[in-house]
Amino acid sequence: MKKYLIIVSTSLLFFASCTKDISRFNEQTKSPSNVPPATLFSNAVRTLTDGLASSNVNTNVFRLVVQHWATTTYQDEPNYDFTTRNIPQAWWARLYRDVLVDLKEAQRLIPSDASILDEQIKKNQVAISDVMQVYTYSVLVNTFGNVPYTEALDANQLFPKYDDAKTIYDDLLRRLDADIEAMSPTAAGFNATDDIVYGGSVAKWIRFANSLKIKLAMTIADVDETKAKTAVEQADAGAFQSAADNASFTYLKTTPNTNPIWVDLIQSNRQDFIAANTLIDKLKALNDPRLNLYFKPNDA
Repeated sequence: MKKYLIIVSTSLLFFASCTKDISRFNEQTKSPSNVPPATLFSNAVRTLTDGLASSNVNTNVFRLVVQHWATTTYQDEPNYDFTTRNIPQAWWARLYRDVLVDLKEAQRLIPSDASILDEQIKKNQVAISDVMQVYTYSVLVNTFGNVPYTEALDANQLFPKYDDAKTIYDDLLRRLDADIEAMSPTAAGFNATDDIVYGGSVAKWIRFANSLKIKLAMTIADVDETKAKTAVEQADAGAFQSAADNASFTYLKTTPNTNPIWVDLIQSNRQDFIAANTLIDKLKALNDPRLNLYFKPNDA
């Protein structure tokens, strides 16, 4: 009898618990459901810049690959062993998941942003977001070659196809043309706080887009000289005119907004990164004045 009562009581408890609304457990209370597009844009730019600036060998090994830097201790990465730390996967995830997804979402949200009444401002923001997508895809192609593009960033597409690198570059150039055409310096873009590269200057974003167009064109010059020549000639007048036009990300003096290189080398007091003789020898042979700006002799 006691056994029977225990079973019945347990069953009643189970059915009673099933009648409660448990949907609240599926809510991400620590993750904002609505993020302003400008915030997504800023976060994407910051994440991309951190990745490019960092010397952390778990992600960015490009200085070692091109033999600008070398190491005295850890020899895997300078000798092109990238599998131990899953470096390609980390770089891939940063650009697709952390940068491109935010930029695409910002583009999607901008047209319906009720806080912006001027349609040209929205067009400028959409175009600027796309220019940064183009730049990010160019980094992916330059790193990996063929990559997912036409089917990328689709949450419903678990196995996106890989597109040909040249085909991607052709489309990136097309997108830049459309972005340059869409932007107007007579209207604002992102405000100075959210535009952490150009402080809200649409005119400078146009110059950046034209300069990026030249960069992409030079990359394909050996395989499509005609297209490259046309692109360079079209973009030249609107490209960078001086160092004042550079796309610069200014880090702050306090964490967590300090320069990743400062964190990796100075704050951590690392002594195992050194100049590679490949670069040093070339700079010396050319009597390049940048040598003493980039490096200093080891006092030891």
